[in-house]
Amino acid sequence: MTKLFVASAALLAACSSFGQGLITFGNRVGSINAPVTFLGDQRPGNPLGAGASLASGANFLAQLAVNGTPVGTPVQFRTGAAAGYLSNTVVDAGVAGGTSVTVTMLAWAADLGATYAQAVARGIGGHGTSGNLTISPIAPPGTPADLVGLQPFNISVIVPEPGVATLGLLGAGLLLFRRKK
Repeated sequence: MTKLFVASAALLAACSSFGQGLITFGNRVGSINAPVTFLGDQRPGNPLGAGASLASGANFLAQLAVNGTPVGTPVQFRTGAAAGYLSNTVVDAGVAGGTSVTVTMLAWAADLGATYAQAVARGIGGHGTSGNLTISPIAPPGTPADLVGLQPFNISVIVPEPGVATLGLLGAGLLLFRRKK
């Protein structure tokens, strides 16, 4: 009796995982050609480079968000001639196959945090998102759904904010200048 119960539980677990919807997370697959561009780093010392360039290597991460929730693990961008693109990976969307979902590609500078939320919380830019796409993940054994309709997008420029002391000095200078007139 115990063997029958264990076998039934294993079969049920296998069937429930078999119904998960899968998505190919990549920005260069089939007819999709959507590179991610980094617009430049304006922080002192320009740790990521001052000019616009394609997101490349371990300096940048990307992750898929399904219905607003990041899924899977963040992945690095490719380097060299493939800069701006991801290696295609299959991601479990966390929904049943055939269910319509809204997906977004999230991208950010890795030195701002291990997750997109951490990069956004820093409040200094260095992150970007694709437009929303509505797709239906495919259950195995079918071919995972591609991000059809994905368009190229930019990771925003990191712009330093002036400090309180700097703003105070500018304000004092303006007051002195106005007083002399």
